Amino acid sequence: MATALLCVGCTEDKPREPDPTTKPSPTATVPSMPNEAEANTVDGAIAFVEHYVELLNYSSDTGDVAALSDATDAECAGCDSYVSLYKSTYASGGYFRDPGWSITRIDPDIQNKSLLVFVSVTSHGGTFREKSGSEVQKSRDEKYNLIFTPTLHDGQWKVSRFVRETGK
Repeated sequence: MATALLCVGCTEDKPREPDPTTKPSPTATVPSMPNEAEANTVDGAIAFVEHYVELLNYSSDTGDVAALSDATDAECAGCDSYVSLYKSTYASGGYFRDPGWSITRIDPDIQNKSLLVFVSVTSHGGTFREKSGSEVQKSRDEKYNLIFTPTLHDGQWKVSRFVRETGK
């Protein structure tokens, strides 16, 4: 599963080797939870989902998945696939170097008594390496539709469901 996620957007172009002294983390600090995300409202859930996307970007940049894991329900398989991908990639000497996902649209909806937050993102191309010594690969610009189900756990939002669809 991690390999499938990793290779989405791959091209056959062989980018030049990045400077090994360059750090892969343009975001040096863990994103802070915005005050708006503390509200038990639809607006609070939306602010939390925006924060969750920032945590995904941070974890991709750094391999530090602690805050992302804390914001994730233990039963969220889609979330876990990203946590596992970032953790295993950095643990094996790999990395991701890209600007991350940019939110272009966000829409809440209630379906079957559950709040869903539909998010459209743009992913700008970059480079990645699966593990130390592996070939550097290039990713291209992509658009994705994401579906999040934020739920409250002891007064704190967590993502309990996360699905990514490739945009057209």
